[in-house]
Amino acid sequence: MLQGILETVPSDLKDPISLWFKQDRNPKTIEEVTALCKKSDWNELHKRFDSRIQFGTAGLRSQMQAGFSRMNTLVVIQASQGLATYVRQQFPDNLVAVVGHDHRFHSKEFARATAAAFLLKGFKVHYLNPDHEFVHTPLVPFAVDKLKASVGVMITASHNPKMDNGYKVYYSNGCQIIPPHDHAISDSIDANLEPWANVWDFDDVLNKALKQGKLMYSREEMLKSFFPNCWIS
Repeated sequence: MLQGILETVPSDLKDPISLWFKQDRNPKTIEEVTALCKKSDWNELHKRFDSRIQFGTAGLRSQMQAGFSRMNTLVVIQASQGLATYVRQQFPDNLVAVVGHDHRFHSKEFARATAAAFLLKGFKVHYLNPDHEFVHTPLVPFAVDKLKASVGVMITASHNPKMDNGYKVYYSNGCQIIPPHDHAISDSIDANLEPWANVWDFDDVLNKALKQGKLMYSREEMLKSFFPNCWIS
């Protein structure tokens, strides 16, 4: 079916869309691209595939849509693979990451995919969202500092429109990424675009890591430290 669809795609879009179908395993975003191809909406597809979303000092932020220039699970996986690889090089003796997310659509999915990539790279991950709990953005950098982690990722788009989402990164000092780290991380992402084995099976990766003690649900512990005079057990 996909091969027949690709035969109708213009030559300047064929390679990136073929790559998308090869790398993406999210049925919803695969169908989204398929529908655009069937409608011959080449203008929209060019917007999504002519460039790749760029990592900067604020991490990543865009609309939640299919395509390499948008926020979606594949792009989050690729960003996490590159980030985990870079941080591992900088802190080989401190492979500890913090991951949290807000209430936005897809935030939980993006956070779990992020945690899986770090676990597969050998990190211990403090995950701040057990069950269906949410966390506020400052808890991630606070946890990075408190737990002496080497990196933190918060899935949030702050005050942006509801259909946006973001990937906010904090370095080992609990601060957002600054040059030259942003450029180095961007290069590392570009060098780690092929999804790793098992990374799409992020629920299985997290469940296995939880049993092994490599994944820790640290929300309550961090909230008690963040609000020491207000906590009611």
